[in-house]
Amino acid sequence: MSGYRLYFLDDQGHIVNHAEWLGEDDGEAEQQAAAQHDGRAMELWSGKRVVRRFDRRMDA
Repeated sequence: MSGYRLYFLDDQGHIVNHAEWLGEDDGEAEQQAAAQHDGRAMELWSGKRVVRRFDRRMDA
């Protein structure tokens, strides 16, 4: 199991909130993060490593 942290970013790229969880692998963590994508930009991290960046959705 690995620890994951999802950062929610404002329009200037500043962290405004985060969520943390343990997951089996990056694929599972990306699915969990995608389910939380509410239109804001997000970054998914595992330790010091960026797993994925989610762009801000203009339709949200």
